[in-house]
Amino acid sequence: MDEVVGTLGKSFEWEWPKRTTKPWKELDAIDSQIGKKLGCKWLEIHNLAGSNGQGCKRRALILLYAHLLRLPVSMPSLHEGSSFQPVDYVKLTHFTLLEQTQLLLQMPQLLGALLTVTTSRSWLIPTLSVMQLHAYLAQALLPGDERFRFAQLPGIQCDEVKALGGDAAILEDFVAALDAKSDRRTGDVKKAVQSWGRLELVDVSFKGSSMVLFPKI
Repeated sequence: MDEVVGTLGKSFEWEWPKRTTKPWKELDAIDSQIGKKLGCKWLEIHNLAGSNGQGCKRRALILLYAHLLRLPVSMPSLHEGSSFQPVDYVKLTHFTLLEQTQLLLQMPQLLGALLTVTTSRSWLIPTLSVMQLHAYLAQALLPGDERFRFAQLPGIQCDEVKALGGDAAILEDFVAALDAKSDRRTGDVKKAVQSWGRLELVDVSFKGSSMVLFPKI
């Protein structure tokens, strides 16, 4: 998955060629927040994408992972101790939000193109990763840990999943762990789980084919 994201990040060298001169103060602060959450993995993703310095590839990855980690790009705390005036802060915030929106709206097209490349070469694992990344982007979930899918439940944040659910692997286990803690969100979570879509296997069959062997002449 990290390699797929890195490959996707490389495309922004051509997709956003004129965005490198925009203000970086706000993006650097968000980059620092992402680094604290992902640790060495964040550096590895930058290396895979070749997104060092203040280029468009690094800018795109910062905005992308701010979305996946559900980090707001308009937090006043990002500018504490800075010399920005209120009007400058408003302008920067508006630009960053607009830029992130444009990025996310562009992602389905880029992922579709990447999916065409992987399927045409019959690359199974990269193809599955590209398809999964569609879902991660739609739900704003960090790829890599299956337990993060519990953050789709109402009121649950990615940072809380491991602490709340422990080793829960299925929804029922997560709800039980939440109920045991008497968490105030348990009621809303149970309502969501009741209408949660699931796949049920109703029938299994295998139809074999007969094969006739002819003796060699």
